[in-house]
Amino acid sequence: MSVLRYGLYSDGLTSPVIIWGLLDGKAGHANQIHGLIKALERLIPIEPYFIDLRNTRVSFSRFIIGRFPAPEGATAPDLIIGAGHATHLPLLAAKRHHGGKTVVLMKPSLPTWLFDLCIIPQHDQVRENRHVLNSMGPLNSLQPAPCKERHHGIFLIGGRSRHYTWDSDKILEQIDTITKADPEREWALLTSRRTPDSFILKNLQPGNDRIRVLTPKECLPQTFSELLSEAEIVWVTPDSISMVYEALSAGAAVGLFELEEKRKTCANSGINMLAEKGWCTPYVIWKKTRLLHKPEHPLAEADRIAHEIVERWHLKRD
Repeated sequence: MSVLRYGLYSDGLTSPVIIWGLLDGKAGHANQIHGLIKALERLIPIEPYFIDLRNTRVSFSRFIIGRFPAPEGATAPDLIIGAGHATHLPLLAAKRHHGGKTVVLMKPSLPTWLFDLCIIPQHDQVRENRHVLNSMGPLNSLQPAPCKERHHGIFLIGGRSRHYTWDSDKILEQIDTITKADPEREWALLTSRRTPDSFILKNLQPGNDRIRVLTPKECLPQTFSELLSEAEIVWVTPDSISMVYEALSAGAAVGLFELEEKRKTCANSGINMLAEKGWCTPYVIWKKTRLLHKPEHPLAEADRIAHEIVERWHLKRD
């Protein structure tokens, strides 16, 4: 049975698109890769392989001579996808050795023309061209659940960052106002690795029986995804940029806690743009109206980008 590179076997059966996902060990980058691969799987038959680069050393000299070890049992890739600076040279080395189209997620540290396609968030302000496609924020694997939990809400809490001045007391005061304004709702408060211990301890004090606190150790990625996809309302600290986009992808009505910006950056400009376009509601607006605006449709950037890739490189089902 002869095989065409993309699309169909010669006898008319659909062949899977071979995808290699290069992982650098960072959960956020893996989430972006899995989000795009799952979106591609909803459109075309695929056969994915994942390579942990922590176990695969790719030096500059290996890139020059085009050496890159293939995953065990894998055939040559049609697509090679990576996210994070540590994946950039390996992406290029894999292409030189095995062929395939390279897709890098987020703004690369190398020139964009070296890659077949760079998916770069709009807030990074890189103009689109034949090598660059802009996305609304980082991609993710979140989708809305068929049924929302009408009486459940989520607080997604970040911590110290380059973009905002962290203020635990200010966030706690806002949480108190929000919970008092919605006395029937049960809340899950999810912290991050950046959340100060003092903030967590204050939320664990007696009297917060309507708020269930979950730390990263207690909330596995699957649990996080399930909680977020089922939540009707989600409040997020603006420093948690990827979580803002995840909440929007989950189809929730999203509120933004108020924190002071340290300076104008691409990241906080992107968050402000979301508020201006009505994707989410800043706390100061909610405090006046007691209403959270919910977009008509969930954010579905992984699906949009996947569709663009399928169309661009003719990976359609027959």
